[in-house]
Amino acid sequence: MFTRILKSLSRRNYRDILSGRFDSFTNKMSSDFKWSISIICPDGNHPGIPLKHKEAVFIGRSPETRIVDPRCSRKQVQLLADLQKGEVQAIQIGANGSALDGVEMIKDKVYNMKQNSTLHVLTGLYTKKLEMKRNQVKGETKSRPKSSSEAESKKPSDSSKSVERRSSSGFTPTTSKSNHKNGEKSKKRSSSCDIDGSSAAKKQKTDHKNSSRNNDDDDNLEYVASQLEQLKSNAKKLKSPPRSSSSSSGTFKVPVSPSTPSTSTMNGSVFTGPTTESRWDQYSTLYVYTPKGLEHRKKIAGFDIDGTIITTQSGKVFPTHPGDWRLLYHNEIPKKLKKLHENGYKVVFFTNQMGVSKGKTKIADLKTKFGDVLEELELPIQILISTKGGLYRKPCPGMWNFLIEKLNGGVEVEKSQSFYVGDAAGRNKDWAPKKKKDFSCSDRLFALNIGIEFQTPEEYFLGYPTCSKVTMPTFDPRNLSKKTSVFDPADTPLTLTGQEIIIMVGSPASGKSFFTKKYLEKKGYANISRDTLGKWQKCVAACKDNIKEGKSVVIDNTNPDKESRARYLSIAKSNGVPCRCFVFTTTLEHAKHNERFREITDKSHEVINDMVMNSYRKNYVPPDKSEGFTDIVKVNFVPKFKDPELETLYRSFLLEK
Repeated sequence: MFTRILKSLSRRNYRDILSGRFDSFTNKMSSDFKWSISIICPDGNHPGIPLKHKEAVFIGRSPETRIVDPRCSRKQVQLLADLQKGEVQAIQIGANGSALDGVEMIKDKVYNMKQNSTLHVLTGLYTKKLEMKRNQVKGETKSRPKSSSEAESKKPSDSSKSVERRSSSGFTPTTSKSNHKNGEKSKKRSSSCDIDGSSAAKKQKTDHKNSSRNNDDDDNLEYVASQLEQLKSNAKKLKSPPRSSSSSSGTFKVPVSPSTPSTSTMNGSVFTGPTTESRWDQYSTLYVYTPKGLEHRKKIAGFDIDGTIITTQSGKVFPTHPGDWRLLYHNEIPKKLKKLHENGYKVVFFTNQMGVSKGKTKIADLKTKFGDVLEELELPIQILISTKGGLYRKPCPGMWNFLIEKLNGGVEVEKSQSFYVGDAAGRNKDWAPKKKKDFSCSDRLFALNIGIEFQTPEEYFLGYPTCSKVTMPTFDPRNLSKKTSVFDPADTPLTLTGQEIIIMVGSPASGKSFFTKKYLEKKGYANISRDTLGKWQKCVAACKDNIKEGKSVVIDNTNPDKESRARYLSIAKSNGVPCRCFVFTTTLEHAKHNERFREITDKSHEVINDMVMNSYRKNYVPPDKSEGFTDIVKVNFVPKFKDPELETLYRSFLLEK
């Protein structure tokens, strides 16, 4: 490519280059304006886009920016540069949000960009920066223009200034030995192009003039060659994809996609010692990000993400795109987290993202989004993402347990010095002026399950007093007593001496099936259930058959109303068999807890949704002896476990509200 460019240059172009007017070809060196300003992509996704003097340049979806996102307008952001003053104004034109220096722009509002400003064409996406170079304006004799990166570099010592001093043509001598000689030549050459049209150069001797020009040409050719090499280097960068892993520069960039997602069981150790590279790993429905150089520590500072560390730029409840975020408290959060890290805490983010399993959110988008968050925070923070219901979803302690068992390098965590911060705290409406109630209590319950201190974002970052306007779940699994008797009254016999029908009454997951299998089936009772037979008509027929065969029968259905119970009472009456009613005292909230426990621990279990649960409560009519029962017995749910880990899980808060 560059060979073709050189060949295509006319003799006049060549002379222009040799005479110091390389800017006429590259548009980067000498100019009528004091500044050359371009929009560049730090990741090298496209060449620089030059800004014109007081002419609007639009940055958006275009071949120049290589942005193809349909959410981005072709004229997303308008830039207007003053190349004399070195100033750039930015205006959001597109419908979707853009951001400047981490703050979402207001549409049609004028913003001033600085040399080190960061523009996100869409909020959080498509990073652009200004590249500003000071030009040598015609008629001026200044040193070679320096880029913004060169301007910030260390100034040379006095002894080396002569090496870097430029001639009036704008080129730098390549060796210190020829400094004085070339300096003299530059004076002569500058005199030949004085503004007043002086002809002093013509009076010089021809051989001396040719000698000076040849020496200058050698110097200039070297500079031209170096410029072309730089262009080649830039072209190679454009062809190379941007690196996704973090570097050792101190900026923590999260890789968007792991090399190969790994799957791990709870056996064995996952990480030991400081991590050698940033990585994403997958363990069933749990995704884990571990940054390079993360240290495993005994003190854990845990945080929720959405509503705690970040919120939406758009102001909507749910983000409209991966870039729709900003730090919740821009001044406080970075300082607080940095101080925690310096004080020996391991900072960890725990987040529920069920939208991934429902197909509403892409895990790749979350990785990009959270990667941008960590890049702004510039801290080595570990992230755990639960993408489905179950053991890893808060308030279940699964993510925490996995962290301390498998992701902390064997370092034992001190719960007394650890804490957790989250916005799902069960706060009531108006817990602060004009504040809505919290959507759930999962973060507070998560901390309770773990046994560590809990604070809300307002309490931790802003110093708010502890909120007392909190509604806790009506069912507390920690209060279940092992000493509670199964029956009420306690002396109720489990079975009768003769044949009988027992009708169970209770919500789904209230413990009916467990009780039937554990106690009554062992006594020879025939178990009649719609779970196995399907229709209630088949249950009625099976009941008649078993009674005729002389067996006792238990009807293991919910039987919420008089109509459903009357079908079996009529069989008992027509056959002269007593019929007792066993009413399970399990509350609906307790039953939902049982259902969640079964969902977590039994993969073969078919999940019962809340609609079925709520339907039972709506249709429930308490049984009465007047229906034809010989006795009505209350049955209490008394959990018994052989596995202590399962019991610990059962006595944890499993529901979010």
